[in-house]
Amino acid sequence: MGVVKSVCFVVPNFYLQLQLEDLGQEEKNKKIVKKWIRRDECESNIGNLKACKVEVVWKYVGMSGLQNHQRDILWMSYHECLSTRVFQKKRDLCASDICPRDGCEPLEMVNHLFWNCLYVKEVRERLNPFCYELFGVRYITWEIMMYGLYSLNQVKSRA
Repeated sequence: MGVVKSVCFVVPNFYLQLQLEDLGQEEKNKKIVKKWIRRDECESNIGNLKACKVEVVWKYVGMSGLQNHQRDILWMSYHECLSTRVFQKKRDLCASDICPRDGCEPLEMVNHLFWNCLYVKEVRERLNPFCYELFGVRYITWEIMMYGLYSLNQVKSRA
């Protein structure tokens, strides 16, 4: 009796969605499939950004210097599906969509969560000297916060 190989007769779901179920073995090469996916992919819109800006944003999300969890947070923040108070209130998961920190009045949206919250500003101010000593970065900017130190030579600062 020879070696028994396991066989799966169910085509993976992503092959069905990409209409790749009828491909031959040589066409199922990972590099070829990735090339087809990149050729056919389209970028989803982000808020009120123009198409040329959206392309730049998604380019930075796909940077190889970012770890997967950083890409996940960026993707969720751009699609406004991070678990902020506004997100939770829309789904009846919390009673209020106001920031829970003392002294904060605005709605807790993604921009507020990462940048405008008084608590976040205080933490950032305390971290600035530490970051300067470690990395030579005087101020933590939006790009450093969202894209990490990899972005220093890649993105112009908003601050």
